[in-house]
Amino acid sequence: MQSLVAGIHEFLERANQLALSSCGSCYGPGRDRQPLDSVLVSLFDVSPLGDADPEAIRGTQRGARFLHEGRIEEAIREFHSVCNRVPRNAVARTNLGSAYFERGDEDAALHWFRDAYRLDNRSCRILRGVAVLEQRCGNYTEALWLLRNYLQEVDEFNMQVLHQLAMLYRDRQQWTQAGTCFRRLLKADPTNREIAKELQVCLDRSAASGGDVIEYRSHGYNDERSAEIIFGGQSHTLCDERLPPSRRRGDGEEVRPWEMRRGTSADRRSGSVDRRLPSAERLAPSHC
Repeated sequence: MQSLVAGIHEFLERANQLALSSCGSCYGPGRDRQPLDSVLVSLFDVSPLGDADPEAIRGTQRGARFLHEGRIEEAIREFHSVCNRVPRNAVARTNLGSAYFERGDEDAALHWFRDAYRLDNRSCRILRGVAVLEQRCGNYTEALWLLRNYLQEVDEFNMQVLHQLAMLYRDRQQWTQAGTCFRRLLKADPTNREIAKELQVCLDRSAASGGDVIEYRSHGYNDERSAEIIFGGQSHTLCDERLPPSRRRGDGEEVRPWEMRRGTSADRRSGSVDRRLPSAERLAPSHC
């Protein structure tokens, strides 16, 4: 009898895996996943909660073990439970997002990393994770805004964020901006051959497209001019005229790029716990 039950369970599990592989929209957009750069893999590792509820800490440890064993659905359930226990913990949300990322549902992963960013917008790791997911989901404007805003408002000397911004500019073939970022990185680490190689590529591509490369070659490097190139001379604060009056910010308050849009199917699929937050902090309901 036990062997029969085990056989049925195995059959159902294989059928479920086959359904997921043939229907990409079940747990996310039906698109091929691009490989993740090796320097970004650690952004989606499970992290300890630190000084938190003991049961939440144990739940995080169980979730990490499930992920390591490939039991992704069990890990997701465990991390959801942890988020319920510590609704104001940003790391708990990145762990849940990382589990969804491991499953291949990058939209749901983005939802939870955004949630973590709302709770802790000064964390370099969370910021970089959100930017990676925004880029992978095709939201390049949001990814650029996040990285540039961090450098402008939090830590202008953060080389990890600057390198990620440089790579994003490079992938978008914005050679002038990418070259300026790589020039800053090379100035901080003159012996880094990989950065020098990336800078030379940008110089060549910018020259081929008629871009301004004189500044890169000059020894009299102008930091003020480089900031103008990187940040485009625009304010990091987005206009929120399209938001309902109840959700508009006061003068000087910043608006997250994704708050300009209505709710997405990813927000609905991800099992959001926004309903447990105070009403003033919840996202407006979706009208899509």
